[in-house]
Amino acid sequence: MSKRSLIGAALWAGLAFLAWAPLGTGCSKPSTGNPDATVNVPPDAAGTPDTGPDLPDVGTPDTGPEPIPCSYDDDCGPAERCGDRGVCVEAVACNTPANCTPSDDTDTPRLYCENTTVGLGCRCVMAPAADGGAAAGYCKRRLPPCAPCQTDEQCGSDPLWFRTPLHEPGKCVTLDGAKVCLEPYVPTKCGCGQSATVGGAYYCAPQGTTPSCAEGGAFLCCLKDGNCPPEHPVCETATGRCQDVCWYDFDKKETVGCRADKVCNVDPKNLTSSSRNYAAGRCGAPCAADADCTYLRGDFVCRAETGSDKRCRPPGCLGDIECPELPIDNPSNGFCERETGTCMTNCRIGEDPVTSLPFTDCKGGFKCARPTPTEPGACVEQTCAEQGGTQQFCRWNEICCGEDHDGNPDTPPEPCTDSTGAVIGQPGKCYRAPNPPWCAPCDPADVLSCTKATFPTSAKDPNLCIAFGPDGAGTDRGNSCMFACESSSQCPKGFNCKDIELTCNADPSVCGDPARCQDSGEKDGEGKPIMWCRCTTAGDQAECPALLDASKPTGPHARCSDDAYPSNRPWLHCIWTHGCLPYIRACMPP
Repeated sequence: MSKRSLIGAALWAGLAFLAWAPLGTGCSKPSTGNPDATVNVPPDAAGTPDTGPDLPDVGTPDTGPEPIPCSYDDDCGPAERCGDRGVCVEAVACNTPANCTPSDDTDTPRLYCENTTVGLGCRCVMAPAADGGAAAGYCKRRLPPCAPCQTDEQCGSDPLWFRTPLHEPGKCVTLDGAKVCLEPYVPTKCGCGQSATVGGAYYCAPQGTTPSCAEGGAFLCCLKDGNCPPEHPVCETATGRCQDVCWYDFDKKETVGCRADKVCNVDPKNLTSSSRNYAAGRCGAPCAADADCTYLRGDFVCRAETGSDKRCRPPGCLGDIECPELPIDNPSNGFCERETGTCMTNCRIGEDPVTSLPFTDCKGGFKCARPTPTEPGACVEQTCAEQGGTQQFCRWNEICCGEDHDGNPDTPPEPCTDSTGAVIGQPGKCYRAPNPPWCAPCDPADVLSCTKATFPTSAKDPNLCIAFGPDGAGTDRGNSCMFACESSSQCPKGFNCKDIELTCNADPSVCGDPARCQDSGEKDGEGKPIMWCRCTTAGDQAECPALLDASKPTGPHARCSDDAYPSNRPWLHCIWTHGCLPYIRACMPP
C-alpha cells in the first residue's frame, strides 16, 4: 500500500467518525485511482423515522379519594410520613434508626431525617406484620416539642440518635393537662432560657404564668427573634414561641413551611430587597378583608394566591412571575423591582442578592447593558460569539464574525473578508463562508492545489485535498480543500478541527519501527481496528518519516501530534495535519 493511500485511509476514518449517527451504513472505501488516495463521502441519508402506531386512549385514571392533610409523620399510615404540603407520602424503610440517617446532602430520600443542623431526626417505627409476614420498619421523624404524644419514643428519647447541637432527647410529659413532647432544660437550647417544672424535672417550655402548648403553638420560649435557634428563627411575641419562617413559592404555586390549614402572611421585616428571607412571613389563619392585615402594615392587602387561601401581603408585586408578560418583540422579560413593588420593563446587571444567581431579565439572545454609565440597563442583542460562536450558534457553512480564535485578548479578531479582501461579514453576526476558499475545488494530484495565497493557512500544518464522492443521485460532488486549523472556531459550522492520522494497518514499516504501529481503539467502516504510528515528541517529524508524496519533497510531511488523544489511549501519534474536516452536509449547496 502506498503512502498516498495511507492518508486516504486516515481521512476515511475521520469522515466516518464525523458522519451523522442516523446514516448508520458507513462510507465507501478510499479510492485508489488518484495518486493522493482521496476519500469518497456518502450522501446525507438521514430520514424521518417511523414513530410507530398510535397508542390507544386509555382515558383518565381514577385518582382515588382526596388525601388527608397531616401535621406530623405519626398522623400518617404505618408506611408513610407527612410530606412538605401536608399530605402523607411514602416513608423510607428501615430496620434500625441507623438506616434512617442520610449519608450526605445528596441522599434525597432520607433528607427528611436529617438532624445535624435543623432537622429533628428519625426513629425506626415497626409496622404490624401483614398476612403473617415479617414486620417492617419505616423512618418517621420524632415529634417536635409541644406535639401531642403517647410515648417517650415518639419524642425521640434515645440519646444516641436525638442529642444534637440543637436538640436534646425528648420525653412525653403532661403539661397543662395535655400529654406533649418536651426537651430537658439546657440553657443554650431553650431560646430565652425559661423552663417549666414537670414531675420534678425541668423542661424547655413556652413562657407564661401557666406553661402550656395549647393552640398548637411552637415550643421554644422567646422575647425576640434573637432568642430563637436557626430552625425556628421567628419569635411570635404574642405567645413567646419560636416559629419557622414561611413563604409562598410562586413557581410551584404553593405555600411552603405552614400546615395545610394555614397561610403565610408576609412579615414587613422581610421586605428588604437584599434579604435572603425576602417576602418570607409567619404562618397564620387566612384573612377575610384588608382590614385584617393593617396590624402588619397599613397598606397591606388581603389577597389569595394560586392554590392558597387569602393571606396578608403588600399590594405591589413580590416576584417577577407576578409581572405581566411583555410583547414577543420586546427583548426584556420584565421584572419586579422589590424596593417599590413595581413591575419594570428594563433590566438589571449583576447577581440577584437573594439567589446569588445572575439576573435573567433579558430574553434569549439578549444581554443587559447600560448605554451610558448613568443610564439604567437595557436589553441589547448578543453577538454571535456571546451566543456560542460558529459551532454552537451559526448555521451550516456559516462563520461567526469577530469570534476569538486564539484565546488571546491582545490580538484582534480576524477580518471577515473573502479571498479578494472584500468585507462580507459584520462584527457580531454570522455570515456564509466564502466558496471558495471554503469548499474550493482542488486537484488531488497536486499537493500545492490548496495552498493559494488567498486560502487560509497554518504555520503548523498543511492544507489537504479530499474527495466527496457521489451524492444520493450518483452525481460526483468532486474534490475540495481541507484547511489546517488549531481550533474548531476557525472552521465554518459543519466542520470539525481534527487530527488526520497516519495509519499503518497495511504497512507497519511506515512508522519507521514497526513496533510503533499500535491499535488506536478506532474502527474503520468495516469494523476492523485502525492502527496508528505511536510517537513520543509533540511536533517532531523525525519519528514520522513519511511524505505524502515522496516525489514532491515540498508536499505535506507527517508529524507527531500535540496532545494525547482520549484518556483511554494516552499516547501521541503521527498525523498528516490538524484540519477542518467537513461533516456530511458541509460543502453542499445551501
